[in-house]
Amino acid sequence: MSFSRKYFKRVPIYVVEPHDEVLPFIYRCLGSKHLPFEGNTFIHLDSHPDMLIPKAMPADTVWDKDQLFSEISIENWILPAAYAGHLRHLIWVKPPWANQMADGMSTFLIGKHKDTGLIRSAVKNIPTIPVVAWTPVFENVALPQVYCPTWNDVGLSEAALQG
Repeated sequence: MSFSRKYFKRVPIYVVEPHDEVLPFIYRCLGSKHLPFEGNTFIHLDSHPDMLIPKAMPADTVWDKDQLFSEISIENWILPAAYAGHLRHLIWVKPPWANQMADGMSTFLIGKHKDTGLIRSAVKNIPTIPVVAWTPVFENVALPQVYCPTWNDVGLSEAALQG
């Protein structure tokens, strides 16, 4: 499939709360070809990673955007978009006090559970959970890379982020 990227005359800025409400704007940019349909890098500035998976969502829901938007919430909207292939590299720029994930690089396994058909995820580089224990239960696995620097590591100060 050929991709002819379009460019905005003025880059749109969307400020939403709760955060999951930004996904329709991202999908609109995908549909209008202002963003590539797959493989994008996503930078997330927040004190929470928002990288959970909806507990009871069938994995195939990611292919129906309206159904997807009704299933996600503030804590679980990023990884379904990664499973769909739209996001390949996730950068969570977090404050120094955020400890949900260690600083550094992680690889998530996101896939369709073979028995239930539900979307599921695991983090590949947690030593207590061998990857081989997870991969047999997944179909159609996506492997987004997640980098977690703190604000200070990327040269942002708390004052700069506040205004």
